[in-house]
Amino acid sequence: MSNIYVKLPDGVGVEMCKGEFTAYELISDLRDVPKHLMAIKVNKELHSLHYRFKRDCECKFVTYFEPEGKRIYSRSLIFVFLMAVHQIDSEIQVNIGNKVGQHFNIKFVNTEIDQKLIDKIKEKMKKIIEAAYIIRKEKVSFADIKEIYELMESKEQLNNFRIKLRQDYAIYKCNGYYNYLYGRLVPDTSCIKGFDVRLYKSGILLMLPREDDIYVVDERIDTNKMFDVFETNFQKLNKITGINYVYEVNEKVLNNEISEIIRISEAEMEKRLVNLADKVVDKKVIMISGPSSSGKTTFSQKLQLYLKASGKNPKVISMDMYFKNAVDSPVDENGKKDFESINHFDTEFFKQQISDLLLGKEVCIPTYNFKLNGGEREFFDKNKIKLEKDDILIFEGIHALNPIVSDFIEKEIVYKIYIYPMVTLGYDSYTKFSSSDLRLIRRIIRDYYERDVKVETTIKNWNLVKRGEKRNIFPYVELADEIFNTYQIYEIGVLKGYIENLLLMVNEDSDYYSEARRILALLENFRVIQADDIPSISLICEFIHKGCFSKN
Repeated sequence: MSNIYVKLPDGVGVEMCKGEFTAYELISDLRDVPKHLMAIKVNKELHSLHYRFKRDCECKFVTYFEPEGKRIYSRSLIFVFLMAVHQIDSEIQVNIGNKVGQHFNIKFVNTEIDQKLIDKIKEKMKKIIEAAYIIRKEKVSFADIKEIYELMESKEQLNNFRIKLRQDYAIYKCNGYYNYLYGRLVPDTSCIKGFDVRLYKSGILLMLPREDDIYVVDERIDTNKMFDVFETNFQKLNKITGINYVYEVNEKVLNNEISEIIRISEAEMEKRLVNLADKVVDKKVIMISGPSSSGKTTFSQKLQLYLKASGKNPKVISMDMYFKNAVDSPVDENGKKDFESINHFDTEFFKQQISDLLLGKEVCIPTYNFKLNGGEREFFDKNKIKLEKDDILIFEGIHALNPIVSDFIEKEIVYKIYIYPMVTLGYDSYTKFSSSDLRLIRRIIRDYYERDVKVETTIKNWNLVKRGEKRNIFPYVELADEIFNTYQIYEIGVLKGYIENLLLMVNEDSDYYSEARRILALLENFRVIQADDIPSISLICEFIHKGCFSKN
């Protein structure tokens, strides 16, 4: 058997026979291996630690403290939780919803939840973790996976597998328990360290560790308002469309019924927008915030349109116009300019202009030239405005909910709106499509077509964008008067048609190859939906270069 050479992260090289060892077996004999390994990258492609070396390669360890590692940990914790519930009572039906803050919201469909049951689940999970059971991915035929899922009474998982044009299918096995959670898992159950299970409203929170300490549970339980809005939206969209799962969208596509779903979904969002416009019609200042690719630009202009239809004269102003000149901007802990910090926003100048406008004075709204000296404010006479009786100021930007920015305005005349695409669609009862992944997909497409930004650059910057959101946006969500969901139930199938080729352009030698492949794997479960039936006024058009609204 021919030999291969495996180069490890510390520069040590190991020669072995082809297929002789897995990464899991190899690292057990090594010193100075990083703690809390979740996976391994082999020639920049992410693999389970059960990967068996087959060719010359260069490796990189993936730990809990990296974004990819945290995803694997979260997914594996769910696997252990489901395994524990199955061992306690295989008849219990579990539904894992979107996160509450950093934690998973879980409901039992056919069982009452009490503290006694939670204690049993936690104890069973601890025993599974202590046993260090191996978690292996197995390749099986469709007949095999059909039998497994029928025993589990998991119709939605089985129907997702039906559309995959494969000869074999992957599923995870651990001490006689089977499941598949649409992504890689840890090599054995002992990799799970910190977790907790607690009562939360009518369900359970499966709690994750802190980002900087795998043993300590993150005690923050925030965004209760987001949770309530998601619950309402989920129930409403399910009732209107009858769609909970990916396979149900795919069935609409295959049966040529997706056009009606598009029209219903668009009409539902328009109705919510009209109702919102009625709420704010007597306000003088509207503050709109949301993270990257939530649709702030189109949302603001659509709201402006409906307010005009009510006889008002709304003026949309991007809060980016109030950024400080780049030369005066703050730096982060690494000495780099932090353009998303609240300290990059000229709060005092903003307050002065708004105060003057509310007093009836004329002001000149600045224009921010991002290309001038790295970013600099400019003033033009054409941007002079003065508030009249029916005028409304609409400000949109990442800092719009920050009390430093807006608390000086009388509460009676200001209305704060937070927008976010809260995905209600699940692959199955255990795995929801991530709202963060949806925003990344939206951003990749928009950056490439509208801003001539390479896919790799968008992926590279994404973690920095998310870090800024955690610091500057998410802490203030509860201060919003309204939370508006900008997700459309059909949109992932549409976006797939725009992003697939872009992701395939990421070469194997790219540092972002693994992430591009991860997104492709997620989209494999969706049928492509043509954009022909999407109205040009749709918020989704902001991301597929098809809309009628201007793009800031």
